Amino acid sequence: MSTRVLTFACLILAALNLRMALGSLSVTLPEIILETGISGTQVSLLTAVPLFCLGLMGFAAPPLAARIGIRRAIVVTLVVLVAATALRGLEPFAALLAGAMGTGACCGLIGVLIPTLIKRDFAAQIKLMTGVATMCISGGAAISAAVMPPLTRALNDDWRLALAFWAVFALLTAMTWLPLITQRIGVGETRLRPVAGVLRHRTAWLLTAYMALQSGMAYMIFAWFAPLMRDRDVSPAQSGLILAAIALVQVISIPATPYILAHARRPGLIAAAPIALMMIGSAGCAFAPLALLWPSAIVLGIGQGMAFAVALTLIVLRSENEHVTAAVSAVAQAVGYMLAAILPLAGGVARDLAGDWSATEMIYAVAGVAGIWVGLVTGGSRVVAARFKAP
Repeated sequence: MSTRVLTFACLILAALNLRMALGSLSVTLPEIILETGISGTQVSLLTAVPLFCLGLMGFAAPPLAARIGIRRAIVVTLVVLVAATALRGLEPFAALLAGAMGTGACCGLIGVLIPTLIKRDFAAQIKLMTGVATMCISGGAAISAAVMPPLTRALNDDWRLALAFWAVFALLTAMTWLPLITQRIGVGETRLRPVAGVLRHRTAWLLTAYMALQSGMAYMIFAWFAPLMRDRDVSPAQSGLILAAIALVQVISIPATPYILAHARRPGLIAAAPIALMMIGSAGCAFAPLALLWPSAIVLGIGQGMAFAVALTLIVLRSENEHVTAAVSAVAQAVGYMLAAILPLAGGVARDLAGDWSATEMIYAVAGVAGIWVGLVTGGSRVVAARFKAP
């Protein structure tokens, strides 16, 4: 097997892992709340803190990859991901929180390196590979959302064991990556070079703002959709199916988005439109009659999938080379995810204070209006060019 084919397969497996752990936790929240009795604010911490860690560890990706190489950095992180995912199966709530933090941190580091790997190893197929990687990330969420309810039932309703189960897939992924770092096949591994000037570039901060807003809105759905459905008298099984459908629709909406964005005359409209769809779909899920729940969920899923694809595609398209891509990806994802963590946390606090979902939906709507504006501006931004740092 050539290095290119093996790298493609490993990229898909790594991308699938990025949302499996997070998605499996969100769909299990009603059971966790029922058994442990944690408050809405504690649930917000359980979902927001991993997202903050996901962003924080993004800063570590470029220096780690510069030191040991992109592939080795991913393999090491996958091994840590195995341990963190398994930790969620232990009894104390503190272990669940620590495991969630660890999975978030690992997913953040790998998430920064995936666009860099695409820019370096698939430079002639950037739009295709960005679409494939984004589709797999969302696909991981769809798989975990669909599998968790029957998996939990099969394990005698032991949601802790079901959460820990996903460590098996992370382990298999790490084993698949091993030939890339242990054999000399095809093109050798190159290390990233540090660059300077990214933080002074307006485009880098626009990309960061777009990543923060669309991610924060998406993770508000991850964190609060299942409890919202419970309050609307929707069964846990149907709620899980709807979450899986949202993630599946994301997967379907992703592949064409990079091509549309790259060839659009006004890319800002393409960046802003998904945020508007997310606002419409979320409002329908929260307040529309239950007969409109499924159509609203489909609109929401289309918006989330397109917005995430836009965010990752712009990072790659607006970077001069793989070294700049790593730096831009680190800033956009690290700062973006840390800021995004505020939204699900704020949504939980607002739910506790207001006693209903109106205040939470208002926060979502304000973030959506800001996201539309940022999307319009970011779509027409310039390519980030940076100089190499002196050795």
